[in-house]
Amino acid sequence: ERIRKMVMDILFCAKERELQRERVDVRAFLEDVARSVQPVFHSRNVELACRFQDELGWFEVDPGMLRSALVNLLENAAEACAAEGSAKAYRTVFSAEANAGAVGFLVEDNGIGMTPEQLKNLFTVFFSTKGSKGTGLGLFITDKIIRQHGGSITVDSAAGRGARFGIMIPRRAPNS
Repeated sequence: ERIRKMVMDILFCAKERELQRERVDVRAFLEDVARSVQPVFHSRNVELACRFQDELGWFEVDPGMLRSALVNLLENAAEACAAEGSAKAYRTVFSAEANAGAVGFLVEDNGIGMTPEQLKNLFTVFFSTKGSKGTGLGLFITDKIIRQHGGSITVDSAAGRGARFGIMIPRRAPNS
């Protein structure tokens, strides 16, 4: 699975891919994403708490691409928590809310956090905080996918206090 993911990341970087947008039910999409990463959280003894607004509606996205971006953020959060050891209860909160024009996601963990230097290079290709365990492609690709959707991603973190990734995705494709 790790090799497959690495190959897919390399292919994504090597070849521009047009988004295949569909009208997607946001809540069903997010529940599927959460369900798919739950085994990773369970295996690392990290709690995944989902807090989704009741009425999220729909949005026009490439579900496969956006799913990859969110899964990457969530798996990174689980790894950041597991990297600390088992001295405290580790938790990642995955939340979503929406308004008429956009859907917002938040992935917030209480893991190891990042230094200012790490934050500065976070979305740079081949930059990794995981040493030999990371390719440095995951967050670069995540950022690229979010921007392709016309969205934005923000990060707030400090060493020892976890990380908070915020994502905004427009409900409709630009020019639609």
